[in-house]
Amino acid sequence: MSSAYARHTLPSVPAHWPSRRTPSPNLISHSRAGNVKWPCAGVFAFSGIAGAAAGAQFGRMVDGKQLLFLFGLVMLAVATAMFSPRASAGDPNVRINPKIAWR
Repeated sequence: MSSAYARHTLPSVPAHWPSRRTPSPNLISHSRAGNVKWPCAGVFAFSGIAGAAAGAQFGRMVDGKQLLFLFGLVMLAVATAMFSPRASAGDPNVRINPKIAWR
């Protein structure tokens, strides 16, 4: 393939975008600014990994049509929760403790 052909077929990327070799500037800047609560992030990461592993095992045990039906029910429950009004805006100063982490 000629370089002229490659130049015209590749999408243009703005010069101010970070290269793939640099880590995400958003995560670094939030971390340095103190916006990331690392204990909370760790709990969410661990629960996400554990949930994905459990879901993969559950998906192997259940028939595909049943799994799709159950996924649809979960999506309806999520949609209902999204449309219901929130009781409060939350507390930005909350700290993680075992009771909150378990919940």
